[in-house]
Amino acid sequence: MTSLTTSLWQVVTLQGVHLRDLHARNGVITDGVLKGSETIHLHYEATGADDPQASSVFVTVKLSLHLGQADVAPESAPLFITARYEAIYGRPASFVIEQDDLEDFAERNGVLNVWPYWRELTHSLFGRMDLSLPPIPLFRVPGAVQAPPSADQDAPTR
Repeated sequence: MTSLTTSLWQVVTLQGVHLRDLHARNGVITDGVLKGSETIHLHYEATGADDPQASSVFVTVKLSLHLGQADVAPESAPLFITARYEAIYGRPASFVIEQDDLEDFAERNGVLNVWPYWRELTHSLFGRMDLSLPPIPLFRVPGAVQAPPSADQDAPTR
């Protein structure tokens, strides 16, 4: 950590969230149901970068959802959606960021700030395809106490 009292999340301000790219593929639809869509699987990856000259922190979050059985490769699933977002945070120019702090910030705050946009996008896409989707859960910060996932839905994985 950079300080005993101040963490990165305490000094940044979210300036914007941008959808950078989106890929979606669906399989065979019969009567509004995707064949093999027994379970929702969620996955995310987050990376952070500091730009001291711009006094900004950039967090890239890639989120994926696929329907189907756990042993099916995501790209072979009946439905596969992946999106990449960039969250931009302003920070004080004098604040020194260490790599461990940046990685932790990306994993926790970056995903937390992008998740509502991801949920809305995913549900909107499903609605446009006239498919029903159980609600995507709220994002729980890694390491926080969590209830176990329901039987028909996996917890998001990194």
